[in-house]
Amino acid sequence: MTKKNRVHLRTGIKCRQCGTLVPYQEYVWWEKGRGNRCMECGPHTPLPDMPEEPKPKPRPAKKPRPLPTSSDKPASRKDSDGVYRYEFDSVGDAIKVAMTDYAQTPQGLKTLQETCKRYDIDGKGDEWTNYYNRQMMLDAMGNPPKHLLVAVDKMREHLIDTVTTPTVPRRKVRRGQEFGDEIDVDRFTAKDPYCWDRNERELQEKRVVWVGVNLSCNASQRPKELLYRGAAALALADVLTNRGFNVGIAAFDSTSRPTNAVDNSVVKLVIKKPEMPMDVASASFAMAEIAFFRIVCAIGFTRLMPGDASRNLGIAEMLPEADQKQMDFFVENNVRSEEAAAEWLKNQIGGNDNEW
Repeated sequence: MTKKNRVHLRTGIKCRQCGTLVPYQEYVWWEKGRGNRCMECGPHTPLPDMPEEPKPKPRPAKKPRPLPTSSDKPASRKDSDGVYRYEFDSVGDAIKVAMTDYAQTPQGLKTLQETCKRYDIDGKGDEWTNYYNRQMMLDAMGNPPKHLLVAVDKMREHLIDTVTTPTVPRRKVRRGQEFGDEIDVDRFTAKDPYCWDRNERELQEKRVVWVGVNLSCNASQRPKELLYRGAAALALADVLTNRGFNVGIAAFDSTSRPTNAVDNSVVKLVIKKPEMPMDVASASFAMAEIAFFRIVCAIGFTRLMPGDASRNLGIAEMLPEADQKQMDFFVENNVRSEEAAAEWLKNQIGGNDNEW
């Protein structure tokens, strides 16, 4: 607000409007922040009403990653041996099907919905899923917990110093060359200009091998009972890759009585194709974490089976021999500890017919 004050400085004060020097003891118009004006210039003009500064908008809450959906609703097929089978080419395809709310019958859908609610997989999770819900599982696929990678490293230690290089590059001596590594004395004395011998390395074609693991677990089994089984298979695949093999990795879910219409079912999930690069971190969650098996395999794969889903989602079984023969190296679901996994690795090194 403009006020009328006397000039108290003996040197006077200049008017902010016209620049006139107002002497000591004369009156001036004054306003805080706008200085002094002489009496002729009059009081300061009123300032226009300034709009209030807008309050900063609150930062929007972080949206959870959307759950994948699938427009199709696939079903398994019954093979000649009576086993219902289905195969996924990638982990992403399996997750899409597992997250789709469907089943082959209305009663089966109701049972699966009750199972999801019972284990709170859309909420906080449950001990059965190792306290993972669906959203947490999706986040952990790309950023797996450290203990999974530590388990793979432990299993790899059993192999590093034992496994030898699987292929030895061949060297072929080419004679009668214009240049090379050694002189052929007979050709040289005969004044043959093509008197050199040269060693040339012939690269052998990489061999393709498959490493498989049966992920199936019963309801009472603990996370550690799957941890080292998957870690051992993944460590073996990693070492074989570093030794020059093209390695494919496949996980299986072998179950009996998942529904009232299915006696045995086998679902194959390709974790890594042979031509793909090896990424231990991205594969470790699917191979070694029981939450992935129970949310994606136990619940999700039951959606593929005809009939009404069993309340216990079936019983874990060993993989049929016909499916095991697809693999060069295979770890069964009876491997349930670190010691058993280490023993399995030793057997693969010493007793497998595959050439290392």
